[in-house]
Amino acid sequence: MPDFWADVDSLVERHRVVIDRPANSPHPASPEHAYPLDYGYLEGTRSNDGEGVDVWVGTLPVRRAVGVVCTVDRLKSEVEIKLLLGCSPAEIATVHDFFSQLHMGGRVWLRDSK
Repeated sequence: MPDFWADVDSLVERHRVVIDRPANSPHPASPEHAYPLDYGYLEGTRSNDGEGVDVWVGTLPVRRAVGVVCTVDRLKSEVEIKLLLGCSPAEIATVHDFFSQLHMGGRVWLRDSK
C-alpha cells in the first residue's frame, strides 16, 4: 500500500521550492494581511488549481513535510491543499490563524512523529 508521507517526501525532494511570497509580504487580494511565513510552491508540480503545489516554509532547519493544511475559500469556490515544510507547532498555528483572518476555512493534518 502506498505511504502518503513517503510520497510527499519524494515530491519535496524532487522539486525545488520557489518562494514567491516571502514572510511579511502583503497578500495580493487582501493587502492588509501579510504572509506570516515564506509561502511558495514546488516547481514543476501541479495542484488542483493548475498551479504548483503550494508550500508554507517554516524556520526548522530541515524542510521536511510536517503536515498539510486543507483550505476552503468560499469566495473563490476552491479547495486547496498546502504542504507545511519545516514548520514548528507555533508556526503551524500562525498559518491556521492567517487563513482565519482571510475568512477561509482551514484544517491541519499533522504527520505522526514516529
